[in-house]
Amino acid sequence: MRLKFRIEDYIRTDGYDPAYTFGYFLEQYLQLTQRKKKEFAHDIQIHETLLSQILNDRREPTESIFIRLELHSGNTISAINWLKLAEKKKKHQIKTDHSLRERERQYVNNRLSISCRDWGAGLSYGRS
Repeated sequence: MRLKFRIEDYIRTDGYDPAYTFGYFLEQYLQLTQRKKKEFAHDIQIHETLLSQILNDRREPTESIFIRLELHSGNTISAINWLKLAEKKKKHQIKTDHSLRERERQYVNNRLSISCRDWGAGLSYGRS
């Protein structure tokens, strides 16, 4: 239960801490459940190599992994919370990787040149 609250607390924070990766929390889960990597990989029916890659943040977990983790935890830690953990890293990468932004700039033509105020002009919400 404590791990669930630690995950929820971390998800609610705005920042990203590279010490608290998806792999870190999954490793904590393995320790909490007293499962060896080989046993746990068997439990959720993935190859031990894939589990190791996820634990070491060399591979991103898939939707099926999130769901299997939820089911393995007896629905204690939701698939959505596992997903949000993985998204924290991705959000940080998108926000801070300026070289990626520069590389992708070449693939965008006819960029809009409007201000944020212009986005709201003429928009109506609801029915008239």
